[in-house]
Amino acid sequence: MKKYYIGVTILIAITLGLTGYIFVGATAEKQDRQTEKKAQEIVTKLNSHIRTSQKIPENLTEAGIKDVPSTISYSKQSSSEYEFCTTYKSSKGYGYSDPSSILSGMATRQLGGYDTESSNSVYKSSGLSSLYVNYTHKKGKNCQTVKPYLYNYDSTDNLYYNKPNNSSSSSLSSSSQDVERKTDIMALQSQLEDYYNQNGVYPTVNDINSASWRSINMKNLNKEYLRDPLSGSYALTSIPMKNYYSYEVLGSNGKACMSTDCASYTLSAKLSDGTSYVKQSLI
Repeated sequence: MKKYYIGVTILIAITLGLTGYIFVGATAEKQDRQTEKKAQEIVTKLNSHIRTSQKIPENLTEAGIKDVPSTISYSKQSSSEYEFCTTYKSSKGYGYSDPSSILSGMATRQLGGYDTESSNSVYKSSGLSSLYVNYTHKKGKNCQTVKPYLYNYDSTDNLYYNKPNNSSSSSLSSSSQDVERKTDIMALQSQLEDYYNQNGVYPTVNDINSASWRSINMKNLNKEYLRDPLSGSYALTSIPMKNYYSYEVLGSNGKACMSTDCASYTLSAKLSDGTSYVKQSLI
């Protein structure tokens, strides 16, 4: 009988500990989702402000951004560079699910979990020409150092959401163009994975190329991410082409997807040296 009570006590202790772990994990996940959602809003407004004003704002307030949570920070580094950071309580990436989500029967590909990394760690990515919210992130502080393209147009030029026109683009170095291409492809991947997490499928090529569809289903997708620096088109192609971004999306049957069962994709951009920069669906 004594062994029985000891066993019951141990079982209760394990249950209470696991319940606490689940609660803490759920709280962390909720906060991280709120941080991610707010970051998406800020990214859209900040990118728009910089492209319109052609300058780095001193702070987010100057860009018309308010109610910034403590988990998000911005700092102007110079007249041509800034740093944007988001802090998360857990890591997030494909192929990892924490025990709490498994026990609750809700383990999905988008859930992150607690890890052993220090929350004081800072993970940085540099050399970006445009800010975006990455689908994956590390536990702790995640920072991006961004150096956007700034140009001086005359009064007849349209600055809003415009990259430089083709004649201006030709003066950019090949390396700068390739940095922009890589940044755009990473941003597109992030938006596609967010869409998958909400809908369980990826959009078709026609969906993404439709401005009206994007305005409803991918509100945080800046159309500039769709355009190669040397192109005037905002349309993705279904096969790789020079000076265009391609989006090859397949259905669950492995064939080109034209309907609603799109299960995987390959994003690519042709770089200046003729090679391809490729990102694939996180499945």
